[in-house]
Amino acid sequence: MKKSLKCVLTGNIIKTPGLVYLCWGTQGQPTESAPSVTNVTVGGSFQFPFTPDGNQNYRVELKFNSMVLITTSVFQSPPFINVNYKGRVKILENLIQLENLQLLDSGFYDVYVDYFTGKKGQYRRFLIQVFEPVSKPSITAECLGSNVTLACSSSQGTNVEYSWETAPPCGESCLVHLGPVVEIAPSDAPTSLYYTCRAQNEFSNETSDPLELKLSISVGALHFILHSSNF
Repeated sequence: MKKSLKCVLTGNIIKTPGLVYLCWGTQGQPTESAPSVTNVTVGGSFQFPFTPDGNQNYRVELKFNSMVLITTSVFQSPPFINVNYKGRVKILENLIQLENLQLLDSGFYDVYVDYFTGKKGQYRRFLIQVFEPVSKPSITAECLGSNVTLACSSSQGTNVEYSWETAPPCGESCLVHLGPVVEIAPSDAPTSLYYTCRAQNEFSNETSDPLELKLSISVGALHFILHSSNF
């Protein structure tokens, strides 16, 4: 006998045993496909447009993950603004502007336009991803036996990717490694070479100060000598 699958509706999420389905629509609104992602850098702003019927009295509202940020109508002056967003959100002509975006502001935003005459309202959903630009990376070195490991890191940045380059002349390409860590053996190193690390994401890129890696040959051993240097 087949078992029936019972669904329980909670807000915008339909839960089934062992499964979770996300419904993009809201009650009284047609279900829409997921909105495209808009990328914004930290400290930037975003404008939510709306196009009300000019012959109708209406109320407009902006929500972030179901929390009301601002509401206004022809009968409400000044507009209601969430206390946590005062100074950051405002209404312009057919626009709601959110300023000084931070990483925690990433998520879904909903704009509602409702008419007092009972006319069918308008609804639009936005998905914002806030990114932090990368900071200038730094290089640290660690000796492991006869090898040396170089590690690159940035104190700030969202979805940071790292790559390593050597100073010219370096043949067809100066790129020597992708990733935050590179390990170098004496057999792979020339007598002296400068390494730089590049950190980047979708919005920015920064390069570290060069690090000189010198190969020193002494009796019965090979040694690395490292020091930072500006060209």
